[in-house]
Amino acid sequence: MTHYFDNLSAYSIGEELTRDAQHTVCRATRLRDRKPVLLKTRISQDPSEPEPGLLKREYNLTNKLSGDAVLRPLGLKQINERTVLILEDPGGQFLSSRLGTGGTTTLSFLESAIPMAEALNRVHQYGIVHRNIKPGSIYVDPLSRKSRLTGFEVATRLPRASQAMAYAGLIDESLVSFRQPCVPNEDAVHMM
Repeated sequence: MTHYFDNLSAYSIGEELTRDAQHTVCRATRLRDRKPVLLKTRISQDPSEPEPGLLKREYNLTNKLSGDAVLRPLGLKQINERTVLILEDPGGQFLSSRLGTGGTTTLSFLESAIPMAEALNRVHQYGIVHRNIKPGSIYVDPLSRKSRLTGFEVATRLPRASQAMAYAGLIDESLVSFRQPCVPNEDAVHMM
């Protein structure tokens, strides 16, 4: 696991918190000030893999957000052709870890659902649609019950005009966020 973070001499690498098909995230300590951080990088360096600039995209989308709805990016480093996104570590764990080990009950999950929805709402208020909400994108502090989002690699920013119309109640926000072509279903085709 830690070989993904080789040559990061400014950090003491800790435990791996989550891994999926594209990324791994581990806990670390920045040595110069002993600040706890999270380090996120792509697993594959294969140029045929999807866009390697997705971590840079996440950094750019979340860098200017205020508040505690997201894991705040602290930096982006290029180490041996590998991009590493450095995120704040407010303490906690990914929801995927808690669900996978039985570390949460139905009641504690439901108690965490409200902060998750509040965090997503704050992101939407900034005109950003996440498009990849899953347990591996939700960082939960079980003590404070705060939730923060990460995994903004494929997120999109709504055009300002669409944001204004949605928040003014002129159109349904879901229509602005997810415009999909109208494709008739099989029954409708047979009726024609």
